[in-house]
Amino acid sequence: MAQPGARALPRNAAAALYLAWVRGAVAQRTGLRGKDLEARVRQMTGGVSPAAWGRGRDMSEAELADVLARLNRAFGGLGHGHSR
Repeated sequence: MAQPGARALPRNAAAALYLAWVRGAVAQRTGLRGKDLEARVRQMTGGVSPAAWGRGRDMSEAELADVLARLNRAFGGLGHGHSR
Protein backbone atom coordinates (compact mmCIF):
# COMPACT_ATOMS: atom_id res chain seq x y z
CA MET A 1 0.00 0.00 0.00
CA ALA A 2 1.28 3.47 -0.87
CA GLN A 3 2.09 5.92 1.87
CA PRO A 4 -0.29 8.88 2.22
CA GLY A 5 0.86 11.67 -0.05
CA ALA A 6 2.95 9.34 -2.22
CA ARG A 7 2.80 10.05 -5.95
CA ALA A 8 2.30 7.35 -8.53
CA LEU A 9 4.67 9.21 -10.89
CA PRO A 10 7.41 11.77 -10.36
CA ARG A 11 6.23 15.21 -11.45
CA ASN A 12 8.63 15.19 -14.43
CA ALA A 13 7.17 11.90 -15.66
CA ALA A 14 3.59 13.10 -15.22
CA ALA A 15 4.35 16.29 -17.16
CA ALA A 16 6.11 14.31 -19.91
CA LEU A 17 3.10 12.02 -20.21
CA TYR A 18 0.72 14.97 -20.51
CA LEU A 19 3.03 16.59 -23.08
CA ALA A 20 2.89 13.36 -25.11
CA TRP A 21 -0.94 13.55 -25.03
CA VAL A 22 -0.80 17.16 -26.24
CA ARG A 23 1.64 16.17 -29.00
CA GLY A 24 -0.67 13.34 -30.09
CA ALA A 25 -3.72 15.60 -30.09
CA VAL A 26 -1.91 18.24 -32.14
CA ALA A 27 -0.74 15.59 -34.61
CA GLN A 28 -4.23 14.16 -34.93
CA ARG A 29 -5.86 17.58 -35.30
CA THR A 30 -3.33 19.10 -37.73
CA GLY A 31 -1.83 16.12 -39.56
CA LEU A 32 1.67 17.46 -38.79
CA ARG A 33 4.58 15.09 -38.18
CA GLY A 34 8.28 15.30 -37.34
CA LYS A 35 9.96 18.70 -37.07
CA ASP A 36 6.80 20.56 -38.11
CA LEU A 37 4.83 18.89 -35.32
CA GLU A 38 7.52 19.62 -32.73
CA ALA A 39 7.65 23.27 -33.82
CA ARG A 40 3.87 23.61 -33.53
CA VAL A 41 3.83 21.97 -30.08
CA ARG A 42 6.63 24.28 -28.88
CA GLN A 43 4.72 27.29 -30.21
CA MET A 44 1.43 26.20 -28.63
CA THR A 45 2.95 25.36 -25.23
CA GLY A 46 5.27 28.33 -24.87
CA GLY A 47 8.31 26.11 -25.24
CA VAL A 48 7.45 23.37 -22.75
CA SER A 49 10.22 20.77 -23.03
CA PRO A 50 11.42 17.92 -20.82
CA ALA A 51 15.00 19.07 -21.54
CA ALA A 52 14.24 22.27 -19.61
CA TRP A 53 12.98 20.44 -16.52
CA GLY A 54 16.40 19.62 -15.13
CA ARG A 55 18.25 16.37 -14.93
CA GLY A 56 18.50 14.35 -11.76
CA ARG A 57 15.79 16.19 -9.85
CA ASP A 58 12.03 16.24 -9.91
CA MET A 59 10.31 19.53 -10.67
CA SER A 60 8.68 21.45 -7.85
CA GLU A 61 4.91 21.70 -7.41
CA ALA A 62 5.07 25.27 -8.71
CA GLU A 63 7.00 24.19 -11.83
CA LEU A 64 4.49 21.41 -12.44
CA ALA A 65 1.58 23.84 -12.05
CA ASP A 66 3.17 26.16 -14.64
CA VAL A 67 3.79 23.31 -17.11
CA LEU A 68 0.27 21.95 -16.68
CA ALA A 69 -1.25 25.41 -17.20
CA ARG A 70 0.70 25.78 -20.46
CA LEU A 71 -0.32 22.32 -21.62
CA ASN A 72 -3.97 22.98 -20.73
CA ARG A 73 -3.90 26.19 -22.79
CA ALA A 74 -2.44 24.22 -25.71
CA PHE A 75 -5.26 21.67 -25.46
CA GLY A 76 -7.78 24.50 -25.29
CA GLY A 77 -6.22 26.10 -28.37
CA LEU A 78 -6.99 23.02 -30.43
CA GLY A 79 -10.66 23.97 -30.44
CA HIS A 80 -13.46 21.83 -31.70
CA GLY A 81 -13.40 22.71 -35.40
CA HIS A 82 -12.53 20.49 -38.30
CA SER A 83 -9.24 18.64 -38.21
CA ARG A 84 -6.52 19.18 -40.82
